[in-house]
Amino acid sequence: MFDLLGVSDRIFYGTMEELCEKRINSKGDIRKAVASTIATGYTERTSSGESDRPAVLFIDEVDVFFEKQFFGAIY
Repeated sequence: MFDLLGVSDRIFYGTMEELCEKRINSKGDIRKAVASTIATGYTERTSSGESDRPAVLFIDEVDVFFEKQFFGAIY
């Protein structure tokens, strides 16, 4: 189905932690940016080529998403 829609290269499978990490670092490595800001007082984030196009999230095993230790927890 993804091939027919032409979006196969935009599909990402992973855990919620991996998804959060990928999203946080979508415009550059946040850890390096923070270290640079602390060292120099100047923040420079580079773009990794991620576009600002709308995203869709499909969740498999939604029961895991709503478990007490995940839903409402801070990443």
